[in-house]
Amino acid sequence: MGDLDDTVLSKCGTPTYKRVSRWFYDDGYSDSYLIIHFGGGGEFRQRVIRIEVVNRRAP
Repeated sequence: MGDLDDTVLSKCGTPTYKRVSRWFYDDGYSDSYLIIHFGGGGEFRQRVIRIEVVNRRAP
């Protein structure tokens, strides 16, 4: 797994979207990131309801 960058991309109530950079670095997806949809609170300790993978550039 790559480094965890919990910078908030967008926060308008819940869910909260956070960036996970370099997650797919070993697979060549250096520009990929995850959009994590939280059930509430906007903290990583909260329940994750959905994870969306966004590939900005193909390997």
